[in-house]
Amino acid sequence: MRLDAVRQWIRKNRISSAVFVNTLHAKDSFIRYLSGFEVERAVMIVSQNSARLYVPEFELSRARKESRINAFPLQKKIAWNKLLGKGAIGIRKDCLPIAVLEEIRKSAKAKTADISQMCVEIRSVKNPEEIRRIRKACNITDRAFAETLKNWKKFRTELDAAEFIKKSIRERGGELAFEPIVASGRNAAFPHHKPGNARLAKGFCIIDMGAKYRGYCSDFTRTIFLGEAGGKHRDVYAMLVRAQEQAIGEVKSNVNFKEVEKQIRIRLGRQARYFTHGLGHGLGTEIHEDIPVPLKKNMVITVEPGIYVHNKFGIRIEKARFALQGSLKGLFR
Repeated sequence: MRLDAVRQWIRKNRISSAVFVNTLHAKDSFIRYLSGFEVERAVMIVSQNSARLYVPEFELSRARKESRINAFPLQKKIAWNKLLGKGAIGIRKDCLPIAVLEEIRKSAKAKTADISQMCVEIRSVKNPEEIRRIRKACNITDRAFAETLKNWKKFRTELDAAEFIKKSIRERGGELAFEPIVASGRNAAFPHHKPGNARLAKGFCIIDMGAKYRGYCSDFTRTIFLGEAGGKHRDVYAMLVRAQEQAIGEVKSNVNFKEVEKQIRIRLGRQARYFTHGLGHGLGTEIHEDIPVPLKKNMVITVEPGIYVHNKFGIRIEKARFALQGSLKGLFR
């Protein structure tokens, strides 16, 4: 079905074949999405009538067993003109290395067309099995978070907490979707703080974590308070919770997510200047996927408003939801 959607799109847009490439330094998650096969180096070519996956010789037997797409040996020197044939070639400008693109253009001597948006649109609407896997990843994350809070008094540093989170996710059958963030005190003002040996500081503490289950990710952020929260802290936190609830209430199928974000920023008033990232993102085989316009039923998105006051504090609350016809349904507890 996924393959059919790609073929239908390239036929409609008069593209003879689409090429997807994994190198040691750049990965195209669409290879995993279409083939169901996780591999470090690969070339996948989808034409109007066929699909082929080329992998290193030592991965060939595994690919032939696990891949949904027929697998063939990948040569060290790729003859792009033979693999791609004649006609326009679809490439992903958002992740194809420039060196590979130049090789293709030089060897195949054909026009190229960007198919990045096609990949976003096809991948964004999840089928029931994809939603089941994401839900399972969210469940693993939920339970790992609960276990982390239960053991919180044992932690002395941010790194202690982060390592415990990783252990808890793995013990519950998940892989890491990304390295967890534990940012306490002033460190919480950095949205992507890297936990280290700094002692856990009083004040807001952001915990951003996610499990991966059978190739599908969860993404979850909660902010706790270490010590006794004052009235001002409670007010800022409550304001952010209200903003998130308003956003969730307005996000549904056929709605432009960017318009919702614009309205939330207006409601935050002066505090909006401390909201330094987007309201949310898509979720699936990648931890951050683009959100097409408008939203459609069974797209999975996160809603994560945040406020970061430099050298003082930070707060972020992130919830994953999937779109129904007229509302969003939660994936976390």
